[in-house]
Amino acid sequence: MTRPAKPRPQRLILWCIVALAVALILLRLFVFVHHVRSGHRRYVAAVPLTMRTSAAHRFGDAAEWTDSYGDGTPEFLRLRDPADQAAFRRWFTLIADYQAIRPKSEAPPEITDCASLLRYAYREALKRHDGAWFRDTGMEVAALPGEIRAWRYPETPLGAGLFRVEPGPFEPGDATDGTFAQFADAKRWWSAMPTL
Repeated sequence: MTRPAKPRPQRLILWCIVALAVALILLRLFVFVHHVRSGHRRYVAAVPLTMRTSAAHRFGDAAEWTDSYGDGTPEFLRLRDPADQAAFRRWFTLIADYQAIRPKSEAPPEITDCASLLRYAYREALKRHDGAWFRDTGMEVAALPGEIRAWRYPETPLGAGLFRVEPGPFEPGDATDGTFAQFADAKRWWSAMPTL
């Protein structure tokens, strides 16, 4: 007995997710190698997170407005806590998987291709996951994967501008000159990536 073939759109979405996962792994390896070659002894993921609520972490601190790796990500957007890193990965995966299998008529209208699915999952993983969020997204999860404690999107000095769309190291003026945007296509992401 042969298994029925998956519908073509579902296979395409599955392949897009697999391709994205491979691309993210390669990008992470690229950044890691770049930092090792640059003489950095420790690696801190440059995954933006949401706003720290503790008084100890203030965006006004001069050190938070620097870019220690020269990769274009300000310190206030870096994910330092391993628990936050794990929570981000779990939320990102849950959201992407959930949206990928939903019927197109039920998915958010902004999700039209693989890139928009990834942008959506990335942004939503960084938000507060409370009752209002679950109502708005229609998502259901068997067990909560934990919350990111650092900060929440879009509560940063960059506002909703989560994606760096211009190349180069971070400068304080980047916060207001259009270097960060709510949307970035693959071409702009690639041009903004640090080079070896």
